[in-house]
Amino acid sequence: MRLFCISLVGLALVGLASLGGATAPEAPDAATQDEELRKLMIARYEAAGTEMEARAALFNAGRVSLTDTCDAIRRFSTAGLEVARTPAYRIQLCERALQRAMAVEASVKRKFESDVEPVQAMKLATYTRLDMEIRLHQIRKAASAEKAGNPTDDKDLPDLKANPPAANAET
Repeated sequence: MRLFCISLVGLALVGLASLGGATAPEAPDAATQDEELRKLMIARYEAAGTEMEARAALFNAGRVSLTDTCDAIRRFSTAGLEVARTPAYRIQLCERALQRAMAVEASVKRKFESDVEPVQAMKLATYTRLDMEIRLHQIRKAASAEKAGNPTDDKDLPDLKANPPAANAET
């Protein structure tokens, strides 16, 4: 996989270098750019969600580090908040991230109490859970302050209620 990525980057660099003397294509209109940007942001958000779930499952199995798992939770939250348009979706997103952070914290707590994880791991897990809890609180506060009748929607984003977290906090 790593070799494939390196090869892909190499090909991209060769392609960019060959375009050095070419004329720039006409700039697409703003609506096309916005639509393309939204699609990219949704793809990034979906990748972050898949990564978060996978890393949490692998952490519980002892196969990835806590730092990587907590970073994945934060990436999911950040990418989702950047792409979400409605307060309701932002709240669901923050609740999902908080649930995952709480499950990871519970797993770390069990390991810490069994002298498998150090105090630093416990503090990182708690920090991540608190970070997600703070974001949820901020989003709820902003949603209550926002006026009703917002014409935007999040119909193009994955349904969070239909896809519950797959990784179990139990180890």
